[in-house]
Amino acid sequence: PETDDTCHYFWSISSTRHPDMPDNIDAVIEQTAFTFDEDRTVIEAQYRNMREFGERATWTDIHVDVGGNRARRIVAKLLEQQA
Repeated sequence: PETDDTCHYFWSISSTRHPDMPDNIDAVIEQTAFTFDEDRTVIEAQYRNMREFGERATWTDIHVDVGGNRARRIVAKLLEQQA
């Protein structure tokens, strides 16, 4: 988190230039950036819904979200213990 309403979103890739395709790495970086820009649109929309619906929102656990959902529960539990 950066502030109450913003956070940093880091991503990285690891690749090397192919001797027969020296421009390939540029294409990989461009495609990866495009993918994460698409994610930004979804993340921002999810955040707007979280703020609008607050506690009325429910979380649906699916396999790919298990880490994020688990982290959210841990933070909620820690905040509850502080109160």
